Amino acid sequence: MQLVGFYNILDFNTDSSNTMVVKIEIEPSHTIFNGHFPGHAVTPGVALLQIIKELLESHLNAKLRMLSASHVKFLLPVYPQAENQLVFHLEIVNDKGVFNVKNRTTFPNGDVVLNCNAIFTAE
Repeated sequence: MQLVGFYNILDFNTDSSNTMVVKIEIEPSHTIFNGHFPGHAVTPGVALLQIIKELLESHLNAKLRMLSASHVKFLLPVYPQAENQLVFHLEIVNDKGVFNVKNRTTFPNGDVVLNCNAIFTAE
């Protein structure tokens, strides 16, 4: 599943093949918020995990599949009508085609929204 029209990339920086810092803007009027939740939109946690996958796919130029996620901690809700920009900080370790990723997602002011580790492999 790709989140078509859900977010736009505002800034995409890589220091090396091992790190990424990506600033995105969520589209507050996206249809996903019709069910999550009408009149009080909250960005679904699974959508944030999907964004991580899509950003990695773009960076690595490969189709990926998430094998596992651990230490997943949603620390702050993302209300797109109030704050719709997020910054994804990703550290990537490539172990023979298995990508171990450490993520920290923040608001632009630095408040942490999501911390997690995930393992991906190429499809």
